[in-house]
Amino acid sequence: MANQRDSKDMAKAEHSVLPPKDASTFRQMMDLYNMKQFKKSLKVADALLLKYPNHGEVLSFRALILTNTDPNKRDEIMQFAREGLRHDLKSYLCWHVLGVVYKQRKMFKDSVKCFITALRLDPRNDRLVRDICSLHIELGDYSNFRKYASIALQLKSTSYREWMVYSLSHYMCGSIDKALKISQEAQTIFSGSYGVEPFEISGSILYTAMLMEQCGQYDECIQFLINSEHLVLDVVMHLERLGRAAVFAKRWDVAHQSYKKLAAINTGSARYHLLYVATHKDVIAKDIFCFPESSAYSVIAAARRNHAKVEEAATFTENCALDSSNPKEAFDKAVLLGEEILDIDGIYSTANWHTEKMVNRVYDRFVNRMRILAEPKDNPTKDEKLFIGCYSYAEYVRRVGVQFDVADLPNPYSVKLENVEHDLAAYLCDYPLARNCVYDVRSKITQWSRYPLFIYTRDIAEDESHLILSALSELNTGCYLVKVLRIFFMPKYQPLEYHALLDHAIKSGSVNVMRYFERTCTFVTVYYLMVLLSKYESNLSQGYALGKDIIYSVDRQSSGNEVSLQSWEIAMNQYRLVVCMLKARLCDFIGKHLSALEILEGHVREAPTSVELHLFLGKVYRHVGRLDRSNIAFCRAYDIDRSDRQTSTKAAKSLLRAGYVERSRDVWRHFLMEDAVDSTNGTERGDELNDVAPEIKSIQYELMVADLYKSLYLIGGDSSGCDTCSNGDALTYLTKLHDIYVSVLERHHEMYLNQIDFHNYCLNRLHYHAYSLFHFIRENYATQSYFMDAVQGVFWTSAEIHRMRISHETTCERALISNHENTTINYCLDLLHIVNSQRVYHPALYVAIYEFSCLVPVPPTVKAQLLMRAYEACNGNSYHHSLYPMVLDIILKSEYKEFPQILSLVIPVERRIALDKQAPKFCDMGGNELIDEDAAALYLEDITRGIRRMGLREFEQCEALVHCSTILPTYISRMISTLGDLIHRTCTFTFEQCRIHRLRLRRLGEMATADHSASVTQLIGELDRYAETTFATAIAAYC
Repeated sequence: MANQRDSKDMAKAEHSVLPPKDASTFRQMMDLYNMKQFKKSLKVADALLLKYPNHGEVLSFRALILTNTDPNKRDEIMQFAREGLRHDLKSYLCWHVLGVVYKQRKMFKDSVKCFITALRLDPRNDRLVRDICSLHIELGDYSNFRKYASIALQLKSTSYREWMVYSLSHYMCGSIDKALKISQEAQTIFSGSYGVEPFEISGSILYTAMLMEQCGQYDECIQFLINSEHLVLDVVMHLERLGRAAVFAKRWDVAHQSYKKLAAINTGSARYHLLYVATHKDVIAKDIFCFPESSAYSVIAAARRNHAKVEEAATFTENCALDSSNPKEAFDKAVLLGEEILDIDGIYSTANWHTEKMVNRVYDRFVNRMRILAEPKDNPTKDEKLFIGCYSYAEYVRRVGVQFDVADLPNPYSVKLENVEHDLAAYLCDYPLARNCVYDVRSKITQWSRYPLFIYTRDIAEDESHLILSALSELNTGCYLVKVLRIFFMPKYQPLEYHALLDHAIKSGSVNVMRYFERTCTFVTVYYLMVLLSKYESNLSQGYALGKDIIYSVDRQSSGNEVSLQSWEIAMNQYRLVVCMLKARLCDFIGKHLSALEILEGHVREAPTSVELHLFLGKVYRHVGRLDRSNIAFCRAYDIDRSDRQTSTKAAKSLLRAGYVERSRDVWRHFLMEDAVDSTNGTERGDELNDVAPEIKSIQYELMVADLYKSLYLIGGDSSGCDTCSNGDALTYLTKLHDIYVSVLERHHEMYLNQIDFHNYCLNRLHYHAYSLFHFIRENYATQSYFMDAVQGVFWTSAEIHRMRISHETTCERALISNHENTTINYCLDLLHIVNSQRVYHPALYVAIYEFSCLVPVPPTVKAQLLMRAYEACNGNSYHHSLYPMVLDIILKSEYKEFPQILSLVIPVERRIALDKQAPKFCDMGGNELIDEDAAALYLEDITRGIRRMGLREFEQCEALVHCSTILPTYISRMISTLGDLIHRTCTFTFEQCRIHRLRLRRLGEMATADHSASVTQLIGELDRYAETTFATAIAAYC
C-alpha cells in the first residue's frame, strides 16, 4: 500500500511536514516496508517517534508494521492506529492504515468507512478505489461496488482492465444487458492493444461470450467465439461455450464439430460423446433427442430465470399427449437429455448441493406429468401404476428398484444365452417405460441415479437405434464409454457386445468396470451382466476360456508344453478372481449383500494381499452391519498399503464405526498431515499443524464423530465398546455433539465468507466467467449437504438442550444478527436467517428447524415460510412424510389462520376436509365447521387414505404417522388398526439407516403412552424382521 507517490504527498502536507532529512528517513522506512524488511522498518519508525512522538503518519505506519511483525499485539496495534489518526485527521495514510487494521480483524464495514474517508482526502488514489471495491464485494453490496468501479474507470479510462471490472459490477447487480454492452465496447476500443497478459485476454473473451449467451444472443456469441479463437487459451472452455451456444441457436453443424473435437480431447467424457451423437445431422433429422432449455443455465438474474422456467414448464407440458397409454404419444422424442448434459459450470453435475435449481428439474417434470395422466384412470396399466404417487424422478427410480428383482428371473447359471432376451421380454412386457429406467435399489439414491445424463420416454425404434449407433461408430475413440453407449442404444440383446467389453476388462485386471455402467445401468443391463459373469465363472471353474459358448465352442485348454500350461493356470486364477469381484460388486449394487459376501469370503484366501479385495470385503461387511469384521478388513488393507490416502481414510472411518475413536483419529491425522514431518531433519513441525486450512474430508470425518456421539446419547450414555468414552451422563454426549456441529459450521463459514484477498486477486485478473461462478457458490454455500447436516444437527441438539433445560454456551466469533440472551438460541436464529436467505431446498432440514421453532417462540410467518419451503423441496408432494408433523402442529395450534393460502396448498385433496380461506376455518364434506382437533384427525385420515390408494406404504410414512399420533392422542385408536396394513415390505434401508430409525423409534416409544408404545413396538418389530432377513444381523445388538 505504501509507494513513492504516497511519501511525496505526505512530505508536501502542511499539517505534518517533516524536515527534509527526516522526510528522507520516512521514505526509507516505507521502502523497507515495501521490500518486506519489517524489522528494519520498525527500527526506523521507532527512531522517528523518538524525535516526533505525536507525528500521526509515523504512528500509523508503526501500527501497519506491527500487523506484519507481531499481529498478536492487537490492542497495541489498534492503539497506535487510532493515536496516529487523532494527531492527523487530514492524512489519507492514517485513515488507510486504520482501515487495514479493521480489515485484518474482519471488521469490514468499519474498514470500508475508513477507506472511503481516505479516498475523499486523496480522490485520485486508484489503489484505494480497488480496496473499496473488494470490500463491497465481500459485504455483498454490489450496488456500491458498481459505484466505485465507475470511479475507477474515470480515473483510468484508458485501461482495458477497468472497463471489464465495470462490466463485472453491472453483471453482479443483475444488469446483464448493460454488462454486455460495456464489455463489447471495451472489445471494440482496445482490439489489438489490450495491454494485459494473454491469459487475461482469453478470460475476458470467454466472459463476454458468457454474457452474450445469457442475453440470448446465440448467433452473435458463435460468431464472436469463432473470430476470437486465436486469442483464447482455454481450448476446452472455448469449445464448450461454442457448442452450447450452437445448440441453443440450433446451429447443429457448428455444435457437432465442437463436440467432435471435445470427444477427441477427452475420450472419457460421456457428455461429449452423447452430444456428438445428439447433434449429428441424421439424428437431428429424425428428432430423437430432446435438449434442455437455455434458462436452466443462468447463475444471475433470478427473477428472469424464474419467469423463463415457468414458460419452459408450460411448453414441456404441452408436448405431452393427453393419453399416456401409448408411450410413443406420451412424449414424441425418444431420449430426454438432462440439464447436466450442457452443464459447463458444474451447477448440476456437482453432487450434494440442494439449490433452487435442483428442484423440479426436467426429469421431475416428466414424472409429474406421467403421474397426472395416470392417477385419474380407473384401470391404469402396471407401468402407469409406478408413476402414481411419484413427484420426482428419484422417487420413481426407487419405485422401479422395488418392483423388479433379479431373483424373479431364471437362475443366471442355468439360463441359456439365446433365452435371455425372451425371459426378459416376458418379465417386462407390462413395463415399456420402467424397463428403461435406471435401476437402483439403494434408499439413498445417488446423484447419477437421481439425475442421469438421459432417460427414455418410450422404447427406441430400430431405425432410431441404427442412426445413433452409426453416429457412435464414427468416433472410433476405442474407449469404454462408446462401447457402453452402443450397448444401451441397441434395441435387442447383443451378448457379443457385452462380452467384448467385459473380456477386455477382465484380462486387464480392472475391477472397477461397473462405474462405466452406472449411468446406463437399467434392470435389463443388470441381468445381462449377471448372466455373463455367471457363465464366465462356470467356464473358468472348468478350465475353459471366458468366451466358451458365448462367441465360440471350445474344448478344455490344451498346451504344447509345461510352461504354457503353468501360464494358463496362473492367468485363469487371475481371471477367476476378477470375475468374482465383478460379480460381488454387481450383487452388492442390486442389494444382494449376503450373496456378495459369500462370493468374497470364498476367494479372500486366494489373494490375501489384494488391497481391492479387502476394501470391498470391508464395504460389504459394513452394508450387512458386521462392523467388527468390516473394521478388520479395512485395517488389513491399510496395513498392506499405508501410502494410499483412500485406504487410510476408509480405515479411519471403519475404526470410528467400530468405536476405536483415538486410533481412528491417529489414522485420520496421518492421512491429512502426510507432510507433518520435516523431510530435512525428520522432526515434527509442531504448532504449525494447527494452522492447516480445513479440508472437506476433515469436516466429513467430524460429522461421523458427531454421529457416534448422537448414537451414544440416544442409547442413553452406554458407551461400552467405545475406547474413549466412559459410561455416564448422556447429556455430556449431547453437549459434545452440539459443539462439534458448531465447529463444523464455523469452519464452513470461514472457508466461504472470508475471501477478501481472493476478491483483490480476481479483480486484477480477467477470468470473470469463473469468478461469477465462484460468487454463485459463495451466495449458496448453505446448500452444501454437509453444511445442512451440521445445521440440522445444531437445531436438533439445541431443541434437546432446551427441552432438557441444560445450561450450555455456544461460542462464536462471528457477529450474529440476533441478540437473544441465550447464546444457543441466538446462534440458531442466525442460522435460520442464513438458510432462508439462501433458499435451501432440503425437507429434513426444515423439519429439524420446525421442531426447534416449536420449543422457542417464533413468529407464525416464519413457520409459514418453513412449511412452504419444505413443500417446495418435496416437489409439491403433499404426501411426503416430512410434512405430516408440521401441518398437524399448525392445525392444532390454529396458526393456519395467519396463512390459510399456504396451508391450502399443502393439504392433500382427498375431499374429507376443506379449508375456507376467507373465514378461515376447516369444514367437513357437509360444510360443517370443525374444531381444530377434529380437523387434524381428518387430515391424518386423508393422508392414510391417500397412501393406501396410491400404494406407497413406505416405512418413513408409517414412522411419521406414528410420530403424529403422539401429538394427537385421539388418532391413535384409529391408527393401530390400520398400521399393519400400511407397512409394506418395500423398505430399502441400509443397515446404518435401520439402526438410526430404530434408535429414533425407541426414543419416541420412551416418551409415549402405553397405547402409543404399541404402535412404536409394531414398527420396531417390522424393522427388526427386515434387518434379519436382509442382513442376517440382529440390529437390536447395535442399539
